[in-house]
Amino acid sequence: MKSKTLLRLRYRILYIALALVQYILISENWGYILLLPFFIVYIVKQHQKIVISIILVLLLYGFSRNYFLNQKIIDSDVYHIEVIKVTKKTESTSFIGKIDRQLVSIYIEGEISLIPGEIYEMKGRLEKPSNNTIPSSFNYRTYLLSKRVKYTVYDPKLTYVETTFNYNIISHHLSNYIDQKIPLSKSYVKTFILADKSDFDQDVIDQIKILGISHLFAVSGFHVALLVVALQKILARVTKNKSIITMVISIILC
Repeated sequence: MKSKTLLRLRYRILYIALALVQYILISENWGYILLLPFFIVYIVKQHQKIVISIILVLLLYGFSRNYFLNQKIIDSDVYHIEVIKVTKKTESTSFIGKIDRQLVSIYIEGEISLIPGEIYEMKGRLEKPSNNTIPSSFNYRTYLLSKRVKYTVYDPKLTYVETTFNYNIISHHLSNYIDQKIPLSKSYVKTFILADKSDFDQDVIDQIKILGISHLFAVSGFHVALLVVALQKILARVTKNKSIITMVISIILC
């Protein structure tokens, strides 16, 4: 009985996900709208029960996307930026920071010590990444937007102000602990526990792709299934309406 319920729910979520993918594709290229009529006809005929869920998910996504894209940081000589996530390489340091509740990607020459939660006065110029100049090639701007980052700053001047609590400090300390205790296998442990692939050499990443085992380094369908079952159990205590349960779980998964 549980497996049948999970199977039905999985297919409902699949169709909602397909609708969301089509929405994203159409927003990037209007040519994909040619696929839309066939999908709408199929859903209306075969899965009328999830039409409302699809509409609500698309409206929620569209509203949040437009709200995010329309937010701007006011130009200033000095910004107050909070450190969110730090990445260190051999000769440089980069981190994701927050200015006026918006994420910014910072790049600095040389290694400096930064901790999530630290707040700095920053002097630098905010730049919007440009789109790819070669069609169908890697688009750095789109990549950053997928991480909710709209601006970049190169080699700013930072002046320490104060330190506040940021939940990313937990993963930061855990990452340092892994570095100290298991340095030989730290890259694998960080990937499985923290989903952090920054310690992998590019050659190793390429070999993983060639071997076809990339799925072992990502969240699997098994993890998603466990999450769905847990959410279903919790929501079933609140309401018996299956459409509401499906809609809530779909929004959480998105």
